[in-house]
Amino acid sequence: MCLRTSIPHTQGGTMSDCIQMTLIDREASPRAEAEGGLCSEHELAHTAWSIVRHGGLAELSEPESTLVHTLELPDRDAIDGRLIDLIRAGQDPLGDAFMRLRPPDQRRPLGATYTPPEIVSSMVSWVAERSRPCRVVDPGTGSARFLLAAGRALPDALLVGVEIDPLAALLARANLTAARLDHRAQILVGDYRNADLGEFGGATAFIGNPPYVRHHQIETQWKEWLATNSTALGLKASGLAGMHVHFMLATALHARPGDFGTLVTSSEWLDVNYGHLPRMLFATQLGGRIDPLGRSTCNAVRRHGHHRVNRVF
Repeated sequence: MCLRTSIPHTQGGTMSDCIQMTLIDREASPRAEAEGGLCSEHELAHTAWSIVRHGGLAELSEPESTLVHTLELPDRDAIDGRLIDLIRAGQDPLGDAFMRLRPPDQRRPLGATYTPPEIVSSMVSWVAERSRPCRVVDPGTGSARFLLAAGRALPDALLVGVEIDPLAALLARANLTAARLDHRAQILVGDYRNADLGEFGGATAFIGNPPYVRHHQIETQWKEWLATNSTALGLKASGLAGMHVHFMLATALHARPGDFGTLVTSSEWLDVNYGHLPRMLFATQLGGRIDPLGRSTCNAVRRHGHHRVNRVF
């Protein structure tokens, strides 16, 4: 069975005015059983909403509310205690199910590839060892893997995730609720480039794995956004820059003195012409450095098909 819905974006979209979501049923498998028997995105959404609706993150954005309404999710809860236990143990069965159920060709336009736990742990540890930020922001939070790890390592920090896919945002809410972090978490559904993070008094740590989307799939309006905002900083941007460069610029615009962070990105901008903007951002506004990832982390990156470097600022 295949259900297709159009979820409008009221807070700014990346690729179009709406996200085309195809919800596909798949046959049960041992892996599905390990993830609570979730065999369709409809079941995944129902399970996530069952967790979210009773917690502190139950006030949904318009795109999420539209998703819940369109799917006609039943009022009865579908909470599997095993899933809750796995989430509280530091695993991400909901995110794993999403990656299994959503075909790569549908995830690719939004750059939806969830980060392996080894990399998440390494980056969050770096943040926790460096300082104690009052707020943690994940630019493309997905199922909130970075926020979950940050919540455990930084018990007093406000956790903020920005996510454009309403189903992924619902999973993030569910994970944070199940992990008992919903009382100090916030999920913003929309595009990170024009997200309103609000004024904040303490230091913010930006941490995450921005979406890797090639320039061919980036709309003209966002290429113009990149050029305009780069010029305002006295820098020059290329229309060939991928989404990770857009997110680096957005981070420079969002950040305030005293903020810091660590992000995963493609290594291509280190030695290509259209990498001039991130190189200059790194040398000026972000004031950062490039750290080689540890051997175990690099192995994890290679296993998952990434060619990435870690950047800190």
